[in-house]
Amino acid sequence: MRKEYYLAHREECLAKNRAWKSENKDKLKAWEKENREKRTEQKREWARANKDKRNKGNKEYRQNHREKMALQCREWRNKNPEKLIHWIIFQAIKRHGFQRQRVCQNCNSSQSILAHHPDYTKPLYVIWLCRSCHTSYHRTLGFRLRAFGKEPK
Repeated sequence: MRKEYYLAHREECLAKNRAWKSENKDKLKAWEKENREKRTEQKREWARANKDKRNKGNKEYRQNHREKMALQCREWRNKNPEKLIHWIIFQAIKRHGFQRQRVCQNCNSSQSILAHHPDYTKPLYVIWLCRSCHTSYHRTLGFRLRAFGKEPK
């Protein structure tokens, strides 16, 4: 019933929604802050449960938007020449016997280990972190950089 009403009065509902959001910014911000962890966990659960669906969707998007993906890739390379050089060196080293660590250097987890590069001018200096620690590291780094008036890359 609600869905049918929404579909029949979509523009009106969207306008009311926008008006409510603009009038209640504080309430909305408080609700988002209060429910951030819950919503993040819901999204993670959905992603885990629908991994094949996500992969298929990502693959289709890349195939249907090749030009856009190529443009983004070129822009990233032009914007991040240090990282590009580092990535090329790291890939070559990996191909020729660089040993990938099997455990996180922070929490000793063995799941989804990623290479973190604190300084792109030192391509061989790598910290091996699990996905969770790597994400946490970048989050806290971002907060620290914003506190000093700098935006994280």
